[in-house]
Amino acid sequence: MPSDTFVGSVSNPTEAYGDITKVIVCEQADITNYKALTENGTIWFNYTPVYIIAYITNTGQLDGSFTATLYIDNIQKEQQTVSIAGGQSGEADFKNANVGYANPDGETHEYKVTVTP
Repeated sequence: MPSDTFVGSVSNPTEAYGDITKVIVCEQADITNYKALTENGTIWFNYTPVYIIAYITNTGQLDGSFTATLYIDNIQKEQQTVSIAGGQSGEADFKNANVGYANPDGETHEYKVTVTP
């Protein structure tokens, strides 16, 4: 007799899940002067110091708290916990105690942001 198999999976869409939608680097003196970082790309931004802002969307239905972590050149620099309602967006502002992060002329640095629920 032939056998029959059925395999299915179920996910819970009501969970809180953080999705980084955009990360920008902005001038400390004027945060409206910014450039969006590109995944695995390099941007040119000739201002120092800079702030880094991560935009996070809670794609779940429940409210959630998310920990965003900033790494510069693979060294953890700062963490922020952000509470975001289900289906809404928020941001993590990495400002290094309002001093900003150095962006010296002639240097390239890798900025990475991770988010965990």
